Amino acid sequence: MSQEGKKYSKRGLQASHVSTIVGISLVLTMLGIVLSIILGLSSFKTSVKEQIQVDLFFAADVPEADIKLIAEELHSWPQIKEVEFVSSERAWEDFQRITESTGDSISTQGFDLTVIDGEIPIPPSISIHPKSDYANEEGMDDLKKKMFAAFAGKLSDFNLNKESLQDVNLGFDRIAYMILMITGLLLIIAFAMINNTIRLALYSKRFIIKTMQLVGATSGFIRKPFIIQSVLQGIFAAIFGMALLLGILYFTHHFYLDLSTLINIQLLLFVFAFIIVMGIIISVIATLFALNKYLRMKLDDLY
Repeated sequence: MSQEGKKYSKRGLQASHVSTIVGISLVLTMLGIVLSIILGLSSFKTSVKEQIQVDLFFAADVPEADIKLIAEELHSWPQIKEVEFVSSERAWEDFQRITESTGDSISTQGFDLTVIDGEIPIPPSISIHPKSDYANEEGMDDLKKKMFAAFAGKLSDFNLNKESLQDVNLGFDRIAYMILMITGLLLIIAFAMINNTIRLALYSKRFIIKTMQLVGATSGFIRKPFIIQSVLQGIFAAIFGMALLLGILYFTHHFYLDLSTLINIQLLLFVFAFIIVMGIIISVIATLFALNKYLRMKLDDLY
């Protein structure tokens, strides 16, 4: 073969490697975007669930000092993330602020709340926020039973908006199922695309593979350099794909949507590790599929 022919052959081989890496990296970028959305929504779901508020009201004869002690005790409960003691003064200020913002007067609320002889008619209470793992109907029911058992005769009401709790869990569950379906579909498409790209890249080497077989090389010996090459391709594609993903996230964050509450360094490191692993796995499996095809192929079928 002339020097010119070798040069064009080398360029064609390099172009094949580059196109394979670019093809894999674009697919990995899509997978990285989907995974970032899933993890971001999971973090957001945890935050929303931990904002659910439960108000604890006590019997009229329970002293304020005892309610404060109960609030301190609740800090150590594993189901609870935050505990806040709400004094009568604080509750009265919040009530006045709400009535002013809505344009209603105290007398139109359906009950009489007036300060008589300096005594505020709203008793002290405790507001709690559950941990996300317990922010569901079963967890809240168990917490309610535990509280009434622990503070029997003192706790009079466990005030929770169950409709909001159901809406939060049901809404995020539906989104999660939909995203998982999309992810599964993307994985199938990703493998098909990468498999086709690698098969085309190996097509030019089918005669080399068959020649090695004819001179007595074992299948394992033939596969080894291609597997090593596929691992390297997967790593380079993952690095390029992560760079694209970071660029997309940066552009989105600065020009369209604040992602600081959804995405953090730990999440990005996890996504990066996922992209590298998926890049290597998909690249190696696709290479093995293509290699096995040419290893089983008869010499006459190569033309």
